[in-house]
Amino acid sequence: MAREKIVIKVLNIEKEFEIETDLDPLQAYSLAAYINKKLEDVGKEQTTTDTMNLFYHTLIALGHEIFALKVKNDNIENDFNKKTDELILQIDSSLQV
Repeated sequence: MAREKIVIKVLNIEKEFEIETDLDPLQAYSLAAYINKKLEDVGKEQTTTDTMNLFYHTLIALGHEIFALKVKNDNIENDFNKKTDELILQIDSSLQV
């Protein structure tokens, strides 16, 4: 897909951001909506009105979320590989009989 320029708003502030992305515009807007929701959620937990501080806290929250999903995915992949190896061993042993 060709790179496309889209305009998004973050934090419902007046400033719009023009970004260039390979994402489908609908997917990019969905991602922007997700980030805005995360900014709102983090903002409810913070007492600061400093936008950059809010961005930093949100970035850390998103990083934590990504890292937790990566660990979960790695565990699923390891379990899958272990089960696959066990099944291969069972099949091999049953074929040798």
